[in-house]
Amino acid sequence: MNTVAKLGLAAALLFGASGIAIAQDAGASAGAAANPSVDVTTTGSLGKTYGSVISSMQSNASVDLSAFSDTATVNCVGVSSLQGDASGNASALDNAISQNESKMMTLRTDIQANTALMSKLETSCAGIANFDVNKIISVESGADGTWTFYVDDRAS
Repeated sequence: MNTVAKLGLAAALLFGASGIAIAQDAGASAGAAANPSVDVTTTGSLGKTYGSVISSMQSNASVDLSAFSDTATVNCVGVSSLQGDASGNASALDNAISQNESKMMTLRTDIQANTALMSKLETSCAGIANFDVNKIISVESGADGTWTFYVDDRAS
């Protein structure tokens, strides 16, 4: 049974990874020529869960937006695309938003002060209906220069 489970997991990872590569390949030419530093093809959950975003919200004090460069890739993820039970996690997310409101206000002010970042966000977040910087709840920066912004796109 243990071997069967391992083989099943390996097959799932193999097929899942090839689907991701195809999806990235298929969209690469669509936005690459126009603006190679804005990756509009990866807008989505990027494998994130409600718990990981809540954890990210609590540690946002360490995000240094001054490290953002014009050549950075910007991803925009709507809360509605996160993995997990949306209705079951809604109250936990609402509590985290409430507890971190002052951090988020500072984050949003810092974002709005950076015109290059705002421009990239408007392009990257175009797939999120009624995008508004005031709905950004968290940001993560990757070692590769990629920035991922999480937007509360749930109905108000």
